Amino acid sequence: MKKFLKELVKSLTLNVAWELFKASIFLALGFVLTIQIPNFPISTYIFAALMLVGLLLLFLFDKDDFKYVIKDKDIHFEPLDGYCQYKLIQSIIVKAKDIEYVYWKYWWHKDRNVDIELSSTDYSLVPLSSGTSQYNRYHINLGRKYYKREKVDLAINAKLDGPPLFPCFATTILSPVRHLHINIKLSLKKVEKDIELCRSTVPEEIGIPKTTRAVLNVNGEYRWNIKNPKIGYEYAIIWKEKI
Repeated sequence: MKKFLKELVKSLTLNVAWELFKASIFLALGFVLTIQIPNFPISTYIFAALMLVGLLLLFLFDKDDFKYVIKDKDIHFEPLDGYCQYKLIQSIIVKAKDIEYVYWKYWWHKDRNVDIELSSTDYSLVPLSSGTSQYNRYHINLGRKYYKREKVDLAINAKLDGPPLFPCFATTILSPVRHLHINIKLSLKKVEKDIELCRSTVPEEIGIPKTTRAVLNVNGEYRWNIKNPKIGYEYAIIWKEKI
């Protein structure tokens, strides 16, 4: 949770830093053009602004913050009659000296059953205290130590009892991911073919969600490919049910 909050602050701070950087360039130009201080070229202002932003980025980004990087994160979600099918496939590269577990969480109806199956019998789920969170949180024990630069292949299959509470599927980025793929399959008899792809900070009140439109194919499928998704952001696919 601490890492998630830290990355959320980083993401928001970087956005502010970028806006300040752009503003400083325009202010420098305006100042030089109007005041025209002798022997004080505009390049000095630009260099100073670049140095300031560079130092800020250096301070914010610590490459050792996370013990692993997810090279590929492939998610599949399909509502069916009476339940939903969820599948997560991850290719993980170890960055730390060694790791024995990875973190995973999900949210579903509290009163509904969830059957979870891991891709290897060597792996096991270790429940974590949820506290005030509505998420179910786990450490996935990998059965042995994986060392720096080793690759971990992990797949999770889950059968979620009941329909989605809301007409959407969302995932939150909690650790570095190079490639995120969100796949949904919906019944065109039940939903409209037009969908929305939404990217927002968590919680949403902090920033303005960015939404784009997309269309399901003839089989009711859509694959959303995202390169280097931002930590602390939620990526959601929203659909509209037919009346």
